[in-house]
Amino acid sequence: MPHLRPCCDDPCLESKGLRSREIRTSIGLLDFGCRHLRCVNCRKTQVPLVNFLKLDRYQKKTVELEQIVSEVITDQSYRRTSQHLKIIGNIEIPKSTAHDWIKATPCDAVAQQQEFEFAQILPDGTGYKKRPKAPGASNRGELKVMIGVDDKGDTFPMGVWSDKSWAEIGTAILDPEDAAKRGRPLADDLVVDGEPGMVEGLEHLADGVQRCHWHLARDLGYSMWKDEAPLRERKMKSKQLSQLIAIELPKGSVDEISDQDKAKLLERCDKVERELDKFIEDLDAKGYGVAANYVSNAKRHLFTYLGTWLELGIRCPRTTSLIERLMREIGRRLKKIAFGWSESGAAKMARMVIARILNPAGWREHWEGRKNLGGNAIIIFQGVEVIS
Repeated sequence: MPHLRPCCDDPCLESKGLRSREIRTSIGLLDFGCRHLRCVNCRKTQVPLVNFLKLDRYQKKTVELEQIVSEVITDQSYRRTSQHLKIIGNIEIPKSTAHDWIKATPCDAVAQQQEFEFAQILPDGTGYKKRPKAPGASNRGELKVMIGVDDKGDTFPMGVWSDKSWAEIGTAILDPEDAAKRGRPLADDLVVDGEPGMVEGLEHLADGVQRCHWHLARDLGYSMWKDEAPLRERKMKSKQLSQLIAIELPKGSVDEISDQDKAKLLERCDKVERELDKFIEDLDAKGYGVAANYVSNAKRHLFTYLGTWLELGIRCPRTTSLIERLMREIGRRLKKIAFGWSESGAAKMARMVIARILNPAGWREHWEGRKNLGGNAIIIFQGVEVIS
């Protein structure tokens, strides 16, 4: 008989009765009977119908239903997901059950990239309210995300970490000692927003570091606020800095640009750096020492994108906008919809959000592979007859 697994050299099966089994599906609760067979010689039991349907031993839901719940959960809370499924599909799933399913599902592995060879790496972080480990302990959690961008501009997830420092993350991806032995780093450029500790912990992963121009101009206002500068001057200096460092790359590839145009581009970069020095001196002269140090420390990483384009022909972004939209979606799910996360729960939910946004093809392949569709059953729709 098909769907009977060999149990011994001389199988002799006998019926051990019909047992009821329930499984949740996207169309409701399915209750069916399964006949159990036991071998007289080896005493092993098997269920042909379960083998035919390719169900696990203790499976209580279909993979299709798990996919539906996982996708809805990434957009709204467990409570609303339970209500939503009840309204649109009459699928009754308690929020506690949905929570257990999400804890056990392996779909977040789609957001874990195993090989790291990119043109740029973009890290970013966000805070969230976590469940305190002890009474009186802080409930602030830190979630850090990294994505990679290849030469074609496609983005890929690299990983998600909860309550880890950038130095710990950098070492986990590639130990600094191993990085020194490699012939090539993991990426050409590391594009950062200036978060403390980010460059120090991750700079060994790339050849160069590019500082985000948008964050530099915006955070200058905060540095000047520390220097007690008036609001009007803070806004004026931020706008002035933004206009000063804006050097757009020419359209087309670097091979299409003449040597004369390349020389003009480098000359303009030198001019901007000189004007930037005057800008820093002016801040210092007005007593804005914190702001002057802030711009001075960021200066050496402001125009890495120009060198990368001229040397390698690769366009490196001068802002972190590629990862900002992703972080907004993660922040919305972790901070606007729910709170009181565990560290593992926050990281898992972030990986699921990232997988759906950055790797939709991998997300679909994951679920199609788990559904294990073998074509064992074919349903043919014959039509509908209306009887008045």
